[in-house]
Amino acid sequence: MRKRYKCLVLLRIDGLLHCSVQDVLQAAPNVTGADAGKMWLIGPLPTGEWQGQAGMIAYWAGAAWRYLAPQPGMEIWHVGAAKVLRFIDNEWQSAQPVPPATGGSVVDIEVRAQLAAMIGALTAIGLLPS
Repeated sequence: MRKRYKCLVLLRIDGLLHCSVQDVLQAAPNVTGADAGKMWLIGPLPTGEWQGQAGMIAYWAGAAWRYLAPQPGMEIWHVGAAKVLRFIDNEWQSAQPVPPATGGSVVDIEVRAQLAAMIGALTAIGLLPS
């Protein structure tokens, strides 16, 4: 029993340390032992094996599903969408696109260039969507 408990704890630590999810799904995907360690976000209306686990992070442990509850402020990487998600106000949220600077009575080309470069850099690393 003690060995099994240690394994479950290590699975949880492994899943949360570098948390990334493959996609958001309503039903468990077809998985094999080779998929061990992969995670998915469970959508709002789950079916099948995931029924009753809405909003949880599903972790495939190689032979069974384990579920992790998201915590306020938690960040994960969404592999399929190539973006960061943050758990705020009981839901997963992502950054919204930032429009380029336009208009105004005084146009400052250098400031606009710097803003465009910052937005480009944040988009390139996945903190802002494209």
